[in-house]
Amino acid sequence: ENLNKVVRQMADIDIQSKDEMVQVTNLICKNALEARHYSATYAGMIVTLHEKYPEFPGENEGDKPQDFKRILLNTVQEEYERLPRTMAPTEEQKVKFKDDKDGLSTEMIRQKDRLLANMTFIGNLYLRNMLSMKVVQQVLKELVESEPDGTLPDELRIHCSCELLTTIGITFEEDPKGGKKFLDSRFCPRLAELAKLAKQDKFSMHCWSTIMDVLDLRKANWRKKVLREEATTKSEVSQQRRKEERGETIIIIAGAKPKTVADRTKPRPSPAPSPAPTEVVPSALVQAVKDQVVKYVDYFAEDNDATDLSESWAKLPPHDGVKLMDFMLQKMFDGKKMIPESLAALLGAGAIKKESLQQAYEATKKEISDIEKDCPEAPKLLQKIAELL
Repeated sequence: ENLNKVVRQMADIDIQSKDEMVQVTNLICKNALEARHYSATYAGMIVTLHEKYPEFPGENEGDKPQDFKRILLNTVQEEYERLPRTMAPTEEQKVKFKDDKDGLSTEMIRQKDRLLANMTFIGNLYLRNMLSMKVVQQVLKELVESEPDGTLPDELRIHCSCELLTTIGITFEEDPKGGKKFLDSRFCPRLAELAKLAKQDKFSMHCWSTIMDVLDLRKANWRKKVLREEATTKSEVSQQRRKEERGETIIIIAGAKPKTVADRTKPRPSPAPSPAPTEVVPSALVQAVKDQVVKYVDYFAEDNDATDLSESWAKLPPHDGVKLMDFMLQKMFDGKKMIPESLAALLGAGAIKKESLQQAYEATKKEISDIEKDCPEAPKLLQKIAELL
């Protein structure tokens, strides 16, 4: 929600020159590198702004026009080229923090975090078609290759390569321009070689563990369990909380394209006809189902996410459809004002049978005079149900 607002505000900036566009690009990249957790958010912002900002003619005759994407790529390249060959402090850093060991340690941690954030950022730009397969392959190759004199790559560079591959995972592997071939023939064998060297004390066990995590992730088809998903909107936060409350195991696909990008780049298949929903009718509606239904309605009232409501509904234990509809109507009269909207969403998704709601409605209609004594709005609320039928 906030991202959309910020993007609209930035898109409204009247950029008059290449220099002004460079300033905007540098600001976005700076924030992306300082807030690694929001790398995907900033990458998404860049995609949108690229479509809105103008381009400017090259500085010299014959130069290519300078647009937002080209300036961005130059900025990202400059940041990548600043990647040190080793994580050891530079002479300048040693002098600066000569009498401040804690300060030097903090500076090195900050530098490492920035480098890893840049890898995540590069990966997210690739996932959004802002960087090519060729560029990413070159970066991965350079990060794990030895120096010209045969010196092994620094552990930080290996860690950066693992961070980048984890970010792009399955999308890179399935890229028709040669992702799988590159991983099979060059990159993964090199990682396996470095892992063997780690076992020979050439690298730390932490480095070995990082490499093995990536290789194992690929063997698992890029599927991994996580404690929580990365949530960027209020709706996603609500959905994540629900999954945690239900005790669901969260499995993500490393490197999956963002949904908006996948929708733009892949043709939509014709939807298969939905099977008719079935309802199992036990002797009574258990209390556990009632509790879940109340919770789902509360969540729906909070984020108005019909998809999440119908998906949650499908996971309810076996229940009597008519009795459940009757229960929901009772809760509506008890103050759950979002019941009609919830039922409309469930009907629209085919998650409940209209016949079950019809039967509950007819039974409730006969008692509406008595219900009205405790709930004066009952006739008006019941009319909303009638409009659904």
